Amino acid sequence: MPFEPIRFIHASNLRLDSQMTGLGDCPDEFRGLIEAATITAFERVIGAAVAQDVDFVLLTGNSFDEHDRSLQARIALVDGFHRLNEHGIRVFGLPGRLDPADAWKACSEFPDNVTTFFDPSTEAVAVLRDGKVIASVACAEKLADGQSQTSASQIHPTTTETRGPFRVGLCLASENPDPSQSDSSRHDAQAFDYVAIGCSDSRETHRGDWGIAHSPGATQAISSSDTGPHGCTLVEVADDGSIDCQLIPTAVVRSERIAIGFDSQSSLTDLLDRMRKLLAERTFHSTELLCLVNWAVAGSGPLYKTLCDDDLARHFVERASAELHDDARPQLLHSLQVLPGRAAVEQIRRSHPWADEFFQTLETITPLTPNSLLETLVAASSSSDEFTNRMERLADGVDCHMVLGRARQLGITQLGQSANRET
Repeated sequence: MPFEPIRFIHASNLRLDSQMTGLGDCPDEFRGLIEAATITAFERVIGAAVAQDVDFVLLTGNSFDEHDRSLQARIALVDGFHRLNEHGIRVFGLPGRLDPADAWKACSEFPDNVTTFFDPSTEAVAVLRDGKVIASVACAEKLADGQSQTSASQIHPTTTETRGPFRVGLCLASENPDPSQSDSSRHDAQAFDYVAIGCSDSRETHRGDWGIAHSPGATQAISSSDTGPHGCTLVEVADDGSIDCQLIPTAVVRSERIAIGFDSQSSLTDLLDRMRKLLAERTFHSTELLCLVNWAVAGSGPLYKTLCDDDLARHFVERASAELHDDARPQLLHSLQVLPGRAAVEQIRRSHPWADEFFQTLETITPLTPNSLLETLVAASSSSDEFTNRMERLADGVDCHMVLGRARQLGITQLGQSANRET
């Protein structure tokens, strides 16, 4: 069947009214901006849908956190849906880990333009334009091993009325039908032209001869360790079936972790010059009003010792804030993470009998991410959904790189003191 040119917006991980974690000391002047960041990002999603005159909007998982019991999140969601309804834009929602189906069912204020897929076996839903089916939307669960191609084609039975030229499938990240994994997964993916992935922290696109699978990431980062630009995706389908995915920035607050190495001859001025150049290499978006920049500086010598002094490091951060300010960029909030460079680590390794074992252990540790934590919990049969949700929220506030960096710094300090006492 020929394709009708269509466009839609795909958003995930709205986490409405969830608060950012891992911020440390934040000036009062930015608290209001940060507290409203997720809701502001959602309002920008709605605004983009209206401005782009899209055919529909996809929301794939974690639109809100049911455990927060946030009235503000529900109000924002309902208001956004009503605004889309006024412009004739449909919404297709898929519950996620934090916003289960029961939580969506409990909300009776949604307008008629909202369709929520509570049951994966729900029949595909048609999207109409001028009485003509231009697309269909359904769940796209990953098939269990051993299912046949015949059963794959029967997962989402469609009728003549609901079978659209362009087929959209919704799934969560853990259910992503990656066509490279197995024959059964490949057959499931081939049932759709666009697989909309939800509940994934990262923005990524997988293309195949059958179509694409895409995750837009979050509209606004919740953890300061979740770096880079965030937003939703504008998907445009041409009449030849080609698919274009474009980032629409929506985040109010952005985080960046920038690593810098220095040697024993470097000065504070040298370090500032490096910081200025690295900032100039990054592209910021007009939607981003605040950027939290964590500088991970690693080295040895006098500069390392200077920055390890809390008072001197604080004065340096104040100097950096003044000298690196640029009206063309969002407001920057700087933090400093001082790490021992390779030379400093090697020196301690040679001077203490336990040091080599300590640092080798740190080097073998794989930084834990929220996704890897969830995969571990899901694999453990004793983990309840409530416990998994609590651990996911806890993981949001953990900066794994900072934890490992702090462990290296403490190792340098403690093992160095021990070596001096033995000497």
